[in-house]
Amino acid sequence: MIVIAVCEYVVQLNKQLAEGECVRISTGAAVPASADAIVQVEDTQLLKASDDGKTELEIMILKSPSRGQDIRWT
Repeated sequence: MIVIAVCEYVVQLNKQLAEGECVRISTGAAVPASADAIVQVEDTQLLKASDDGKTELEIMILKSPSRGQDIRWT
């Protein structure tokens, strides 16, 4: 999965996610409208980070999520 953005708290992503893309969100942040599941960070493995090591660029999902997992639909 390619990490295309980081969203914290009140920031809303205004981009459609494509297959193989994900967004890192903080607890309580808005879930992108095109996302259909939340994957806990504990269920991922970092594959590639930015040069300073502060930003995830690519991850592997270790445990397949089910549709709607950890999302509160409003």
